[in-house]
Amino acid sequence: MTKPLTIARQEFIEAIVEDINNAELPFFVISDILKSTLAEVKKMSQVQYQQDKNAWDKAQEEPKPKSKSLDDITDEEREAILCHYNKTIGKSIERNLNEDYENKIEQVSTEGNLQ
Repeated sequence: MTKPLTIARQEFIEAIVEDINNAELPFFVISDILKSTLAEVKKMSQVQYQQDKNAWDKAQEEPKPKSKSLDDITDEEREAILCHYNKTIGKSIERNLNEDYENKIEQVSTEGNLQ
């Protein structure tokens, strides 16, 4: 599992603070270093954004795979679909009949008659 962003962020901040505290440099020097580093990070962030946007735009332009219509499927595919459909419907009907039967049995056992 990748480390969650919130944890990685906090660890990064703590590492920077520790490095600043241990640097033994005056704060005006540290400030200049951080400003120039931030400027570079901003540039790299913009480059990454543009690369991601270009990749996203390209992916959106690629043709989506066409769905098959019933006219495009082979006889074997049609037979498999019908077989699956019949099995599914058959199980559903069987389940409904069993439930009806069980309900009737329960009705007879509790009420003593069948309506």
